[in-house]
Amino acid sequence: MGSLMSIKKFCSDYPNKCQHWIDAGTWIFWNVFWGLFPLWMGFFIFLIFQRKPGLIDFSDNGEFLIYSATMLAAAIFIVLKDYKTSKFPFRRFIATACVVILLFIAVLFTGITAANTDRLRFFDVSRKFIRTTSYWIYFISITLTFFLTGLDNRRTRVDILEERNSQLKTLEQDFDKVGG
Repeated sequence: MGSLMSIKKFCSDYPNKCQHWIDAGTWIFWNVFWGLFPLWMGFFIFLIFQRKPGLIDFSDNGEFLIYSATMLAAAIFIVLKDYKTSKFPFRRFIATACVVILLFIAVLFTGITAANTDRLRFFDVSRKFIRTTSYWIYFISITLTFFLTGLDNRRTRVDILEERNSQLKTLEQDFDKVGG
């Protein structure tokens, strides 16, 4: 609780330093909420047909891997969008890590699909492994995308008041040099 209070105090003392993280959190919230809309709708439909829904009903086939891929696609865009004109911390490492995770997702999802198809049923996949792995990858992709969005907001947003004050200070110094 103490750390939450210190974060609130920091954000109230330095609102411009927190706004990019607040915006990143808002973006992630809406992205997760609407991105998982098929899941919420599925729960609702199950309830209409008087069947008690569970998260297991929507995760046994690696559905959260698809959700993870969409988050990581956004993360890759954030990192690579302006690679020619500006710097992003650890750009190559982050982009490579995202691509490696996406490749892992593709292989895993393809394996799950192959195991679930009658004509390609040549191995069995543990449902518990699928669920656990897809939940963890989804959590990692949300966390990574949140931090990358916050860093990008911080990196690309200009504090107009700070910029104006800096320009005024430079102008005053130039004016003093001239003898004004």
